[in-house]
Amino acid sequence: MKLKLTYLTYLILTSCMLYSQSVSFTGNVYGYVEEKVLLLRKASKNVTFEGPISGAKILIKNSKGTITVLSDITGSYTFTLPEKDLYLITISRNGYSTVIFNLKYDDAGAKSNFVVTSFILKKDDNSTNEVGTILISNNGKISFSQNTTNQKKAEQDVLNSNKILIEKAISINNSSKKNIAKTATTIEKQQPATSTNNNTKQKTPEDSFHRVLKVSIEPTLSAIFADTLLTTNDLKQEIEKAKTSLALLKQSDKNYTILKNEITIAENQLKLKEQLIESQSNELIASKKKIVYLALLGLLAILSCLLILYFLRAKKVYAQELQLKNDSISKVNNKIMSSIRYAAVIQSNVLKDKNDLNVLFPNSFVFNQPKDIVTGDFCWFTEHKDHRIVAVADFTGHGVPGAMLTILGQSLLNKIIIDEGEISPSVILAKLNKAISDTFSENKLEYGVDITIFTIKNNSNSLTFAGISNGLFHYSENQLFHHKVTPAIIGKTITNESIKNQTIELKNNDCIYLMSDGFCDQLGIVYEKKTKYNIPKMLNLLAKISKEKQFITSGPHDLNDELVKWKGSNDQTDDVIVVGIKF
Repeated sequence: MKLKLTYLTYLILTSCMLYSQSVSFTGNVYGYVEEKVLLLRKASKNVTFEGPISGAKILIKNSKGTITVLSDITGSYTFTLPEKDLYLITISRNGYSTVIFNLKYDDAGAKSNFVVTSFILKKDDNSTNEVGTILISNNGKISFSQNTTNQKKAEQDVLNSNKILIEKAISINNSSKKNIAKTATTIEKQQPATSTNNNTKQKTPEDSFHRVLKVSIEPTLSAIFADTLLTTNDLKQEIEKAKTSLALLKQSDKNYTILKNEITIAENQLKLKEQLIESQSNELIASKKKIVYLALLGLLAILSCLLILYFLRAKKVYAQELQLKNDSISKVNNKIMSSIRYAAVIQSNVLKDKNDLNVLFPNSFVFNQPKDIVTGDFCWFTEHKDHRIVAVADFTGHGVPGAMLTILGQSLLNKIIIDEGEISPSVILAKLNKAISDTFSENKLEYGVDITIFTIKNNSNSLTFAGISNGLFHYSENQLFHHKVTPAIIGKTITNESIKNQTIELKNNDCIYLMSDGFCDQLGIVYEKKTKYNIPKMLNLLAKISKEKQFITSGPHDLNDELVKWKGSNDQTDDVIVVGIKF
């Protein structure tokens, strides 16, 4: 009776243990970046993964609560199902897709661990993939049913890849009714013992063989081969001696078979030794080649370093020489720039101050924009014999040569108008032409002057002007007119008769403009081609300025804005001067 109760108690406890048996799952979480990854059943190892994913969150949820597990740096995870139930497993990580499946645990049998259950998440993908249901039943057998319903946000490649990995895990785990890990451990423990037994069985006959051989034949070939100092030729001689001894024995003699076998073994050992010597020789040759290659490589590296050091030193020396030259050039440049700045001060003191023009004409402005520090354009004005006289001149060139010519022109105008008392524009130009021609008659220099002069008597509306090359712009009654002048160049080719006076009757709010050709010759980009700022554009700009109430301030401002806008990234082409007067 006691025996039956004990047996019954054992069955109840066993049943309770089986019912409450917990099982664990181990595996890895992998990721990939490719747009399409297809895990083939027989070639899954050829798939290139991004690698294991650490920090993947695995949520195991049933009716009694939720368990959270994270994958480690190798992507490995382990979670335990505490009891038989239906579990919802969610595997996710930020920046990757999500895998969801049901795991129904009914019967694990003798198994407590299910291995290599791995999953794949896709990088930069927010899809949710419900792969299906895994069932553990029938003494630990695993089965899988795929979710075939339409999944709008699912990624088919992810679904197929995870399905194949699950099926592989099922195939591995269903191959044994016990835990695969324990079975493998048992096999590993058994293998050394088996190997030892085999070795023991192999050594026993060999030891008996040598004992018989030692008794029957003195000395033995085994003793000869034990001497590693013998050359292969010596060993061959010993084998030949053994063969001679063999020839003296009868085949019926028991030592005949022993000696013959020993000779065969010795020949095989000789072949092995020769092969070993050949192999070592080949390795030695290969090692020598490696040493030579390494030596050459080292020599090349040393030469390269020496060349680099040489070039660095040469570069340093060149940089020092270049710095010295740059310093020398900078000193010379500073001297030149200092001289040019001083020349600009001299030029500004010699030429008329543009602000003094407002004394003669209260509503007037001068826009002067040199290409360099000094300029070849200038404005000259004075009041003489009850006449107000204004001249705008553009001498050949710009910079220092042009600046020197402006001083010459200023001096000649002072002489002709103030000293000699000439007030007629045509006569002034004729005398200026003669004076400049005489100055450069003995020198082969290219020179030229574009100049326009006008005079107006005080308390009169009649304006008289004359010019060479440059003309005069007149704004009256919402129209702008360009009056052309003598189209010639200062020199002996101009006659006094070719320079003629022209007269304009001025009205209230009329505007007069004198200028050099620098503004109209300025290059700008139009339809990806360099184009000059032409006369029609200038007429429109001057008409706009003439209508503005703040004529004195708006004029220079509008001219500067238009010049900057037109030239863009291009350099300034020439000196620019524009004189505007409103009556």
